[in-house]
Amino acid sequence: MYKQVILSVILTFTLSLVKAQSGSVSGTVRDAQTQETLIGVTVRIEGQSAGTATDTEGRFQFSQIPSGTHVFSISYVGYKSLKVADVKVEGGKATDLSIALQADFGVLEEVVISARTDKSSNHALLNDRKMSSLVLQKVGSEEMSLKGISNVGEGLKKVAGVSVVGEKSLFVRGLGDRYNNATLNGLPIPSTNPDVKLIPLDIFPTAIVKNIEVLKSYNPVYYGDFSGGTIDIVTRDYPEKGFTQLSLSTGYNSLSTGRTFLGMERKGTDFLGFSRGSRAMPSIVKNSGAYDSYFQDDVDPKFKTPFVPKAYTAPLNSGLSFSSGNRYLLKQNRTFGYLLTVSNSNEYSYQPGKAAWFNAQQDAIYDYTTEDYFYKTNTSALLSLYLKSSPRTQMSVTGLFVNDSRDGVQDSYGENWDLGPVYGRRNTLIQNTLTTGQYSITHRLNDKWNFSAAAGYTYTKGSIPDRAQIMVEARGGDVPHYQFSPNGITDVNRFFADLNDQDMASQLKATWKPDYGDFTFGFDVRYKKRRFDARQIDADVKSIRTLFTLDQLDQILSPENLGPGSSSTWRYKEVPNEQNRYRSEMQIYAPYLSYQTTLAERWNLTAGMRFEKSMQSTDYKLDRDVIQAPYRNSTIEGNDFLPSLTLKYQLTP
Repeated sequence: MYKQVILSVILTFTLSLVKAQSGSVSGTVRDAQTQETLIGVTVRIEGQSAGTATDTEGRFQFSQIPSGTHVFSISYVGYKSLKVADVKVEGGKATDLSIALQADFGVLEEVVISARTDKSSNHALLNDRKMSSLVLQKVGSEEMSLKGISNVGEGLKKVAGVSVVGEKSLFVRGLGDRYNNATLNGLPIPSTNPDVKLIPLDIFPTAIVKNIEVLKSYNPVYYGDFSGGTIDIVTRDYPEKGFTQLSLSTGYNSLSTGRTFLGMERKGTDFLGFSRGSRAMPSIVKNSGAYDSYFQDDVDPKFKTPFVPKAYTAPLNSGLSFSSGNRYLLKQNRTFGYLLTVSNSNEYSYQPGKAAWFNAQQDAIYDYTTEDYFYKTNTSALLSLYLKSSPRTQMSVTGLFVNDSRDGVQDSYGENWDLGPVYGRRNTLIQNTLTTGQYSITHRLNDKWNFSAAAGYTYTKGSIPDRAQIMVEARGGDVPHYQFSPNGITDVNRFFADLNDQDMASQLKATWKPDYGDFTFGFDVRYKKRRFDARQIDADVKSIRTLFTLDQLDQILSPENLGPGSSSTWRYKEVPNEQNRYRSEMQIYAPYLSYQTTLAERWNLTAGMRFEKSMQSTDYKLDRDVIQAPYRNSTIEGNDFLPSLTLKYQLTP
């Protein structure tokens, strides 16, 4: 024991002595003429194996250098090598050097450097932002991983000037959903919600994302229907080194895990979030213009969502992901790379809250306490293929599938202005699915001309299948009892909604780089087709005046009790509402021109013009229209010139 103590003291003293006898050296390497910092300069200490390279700011650093005088050797392609002698290092002190390299104008053999910037790292994205003439911000997968961000919606909360309200509504510089755009790898993606313009960004897990870009200033390269911001989601591509990875994850929620939880009974793929088919509209309802169970001989329509959810204990949240990627060097200097990512995650969430509505006199129209139980899932699959067919030509193919679901039960209870104490329950499944395929190619003709082209097809479907809702009046009692309202026509109902979007987009772009600036010429084409249908089937229960508990609802509203709607029977009766369906198409053709140049050492000018020829056609009906009535049509055509001018001054070199 004493020997170990003595040995520890000796080692500690020795290490302290060594540290006291060594110092550190750091410095900056610049171009002697322009004073710009140089990246990747090799710095070595002669007589030692120590060596390093300057970072993106031109800085280098050595630590634990023995005290004394040393000689530093600095070398860089295109510059004259330099030796800095008599660099004095003192124990426990830091020495800082300022080094200037002279350009070497001698004749050099051709040096070809092939490299790829890591657009997921913070340093690369900060450099992009610094060099860009636009107002933009980027968040990379590196930062999102460090901060435990699980989806794109959460990632945008880390961007200055961007706020997400209620996990859905996005605001950029105070401007809401209708003023913003969303793209995937530069190509537009449609929404899965008929009430909002942007696709729910929380359906994109960070496992498929390389970086997120938020553009806050207009540029002719982008579509002109935004004034807040354009959010571009860039998916991951092939890695530099091959890998295969299988990951398992779990999570604990203090409000739900191990506690009583309400939800629907699930089987098979329901656990993965694919429940749209199992709760689809029954054929007897689908094939009727306006469903009425009385005129269908009270046949059981076989709706799948019960009015009474199942109570169980919520388990731990869980996740599973598989990733594999590699790069292969082929003959004739060709390169092939791929990345495959498949993941699934689920989460049990409980959210207590309040919901209230007040009139101008501050009287409560209703004031409810709410309890939300949500079972959330996300399944994604990404396949990215890359081929460098020649030193000048690269092409890629990207396929992405995302399925996001939220199966929830919302309980509300409190005071209603008209009904007094009430209890409401809504069992809702929301399932959003996105499938997209994209192809892109770039070709460098020479040092001045670059060409690129891209095309993509995206299909999205947003569904609310068989939402079951009730609203009953509370009648009190030791065991709470309830009663249907005699005036409630829509208090009990089922709701179905489907939104189907097809979006096809293509772009051509050419860049010309003469000595006096950069010109970009381009042409965008977009075609979008949408179909929306929604139906609400009400239950006529107002004649049933018996008291009941909530657990008896499925028994009272069983198919066996279907009838004309008497004191002991009830009836499904749909009131047609033709304004809940429409079909629409959109076409956009847009040539553009952009010019960028440096006016002075710190001034950057970007100017351009975009012309958009657009057409939007909508076939719709009004609420007074009968089912057999033809669709009305409204068509809007536009020819818009969209000029832009951006002048940027860089405060620091």
